[in-house]
Parts: sequence; structure tokens; C-alpha cells
Amino acid sequence: MEGLFYFVRNPQSTYTEWGWEIWPQGLTDGIMMIKARYGDIPIYITENGLGAKDPIIDGEVVDDPRIDYLSSHIGALEKALALGADVRGYYPWSFIDLLSWLNGYQKQYGFVYVDHSKIWRGNERRVFMVQICYCQSRRTALIFSCGRHSAPGLILEYS
Repeated sequence: MEGLFYFVRNPQSTYTEWGWEIWPQGLTDGIMMIKARYGDIPIYITENGLGAKDPIIDGEVVDDPRIDYLSSHIGALEKALALGADVRGYYPWSFIDLLSWLNGYQKQYGFVYVDHSKIWRGNERRVFMVQICYCQSRRTALIFSCGRHSAPGLILEYS
């Protein structure tokens, strides 16, 4: 109902074009609340990602906000791991751009850009180079090297 609810923005936060707050610390806080309430249970983060309108400049999909979003949220996961949380998986949203039931094809979500009018795959920064590094520790990390960015790492399943 119009006017029944309203949203108060935090002036210190960043928001998407659709009004969603970008707050990586919330991921760390949420994970630690789960740990405090339920103990040392395995935690899997699914469907964490950013929907945005990615401009194409000189044939390249410019998706720096998504790279920054994922990098900061992976950093938030690393904080939770350092604080003792049993985070076993991080599955970002999404592999390819897809149809949103709410917004259609207005924004992109994926690691792989899909031009729905031409079915053309662009040359995205986010997918330029994905390196899999097998750590000697009990965790396996997927390290993103995307153009000029380098994200701390995606935590995958324990071995």
C-alpha cells in the first residue's frame, strides 16, 4: 500500500539504482549471529551478487561496481572466517546474465555478459582471468584476477 511503509537511507551507505543497500559488514555480522545462536555449524552463502546496468564501452563490458561488490563481500567472508565461523561455501549470483522476474533484462547479474538482443558474449573484465589456487591448508580458494582488480578470494568447499 502506497505510503504505508517508507525506507530510511543510511547517509553513509552505498545503494544500487534499485535502492538496495551495499553493506558487506552485514554479511560478516549475519554470519557471526548465526554462529552465536547455533554454534559451529557449516555455513554456505548462496545467491550473493549485484544486479546493475553494465555499460559497454569500446566492446568491453564495464562492470567495476560488480567486481568491487564481490571483492568487498569476499573480504567480509574472510573476516568471519578469521573470527572462527565455519563458512564452507560461497556461491555468488550468477554465472550468466539472466531474466529477473521483477525487472526483466534491465540489469546484469552474471560473470558472463549475455546480450539478449544478439546472443553475443562480450569481453568482460570480471571473467578475464579466473585462477584456481589449491592451498596447502584445509581450504581451497578461488582467486579472482579481473583486469586491474584482484579480489581476496572465494572460499570453496573444504577438502
